[in-house]
Order: sequence, then C-alpha cells, then structure tokens
Amino acid sequence: MTKRAMSIASFCAMTCNEGGFHVFLSEEFDGIWPEIRSAAQATEVVKTHCGVKSRSELNIESLQQQAWLELQAKYKDWLRC
Repeated sequence: MTKRAMSIASFCAMTCNEGGFHVFLSEEFDGIWPEIRSAAQATEVVKTHCGVKSRSELNIESLQQQAWLELQAKYKDWLRC
C-alpha cells in the first residue's frame, strides 16, 4: 500500500494553523494586514495574496499556485533564521 501525497491545499491548511506562520505573515505583510492571530486570519491573507476564493484552487497548476509556493518558500527561509 502506498501513502497518498498530501494536496497543496491540505498542506496550506496545516500551515495556516501554525503560530509561526501567523508571525511570519504579520511581518511579511506589515502595514497591509493587521497582526495575524488565528488560522482563519492566515487563511484570508493567503487567499487574498494568491488570488483564490478557496484553498482548493491551489491544487491546480497556475499563477495562484505559484504564489503559494513562493510564499511557502519564504516562510521556510524565515523559519531557518
């Protein structure tokens, strides 16, 4: 039996629940968004930034998916600092 890969939307949902991601978004979008303190707020920032109405749209290869992947890469870099 093979393990099913997690969808990009599912990974995004998990990331939006991370407290560190809330801090990252607050710093990344300082002055644009108020301080991010919840998964719901993080989700709204991500959807607006990526230009989607639903995170499920991130599963489709598109500019919107690329925007998420770039934001995710920035977050990974931020975590390393």
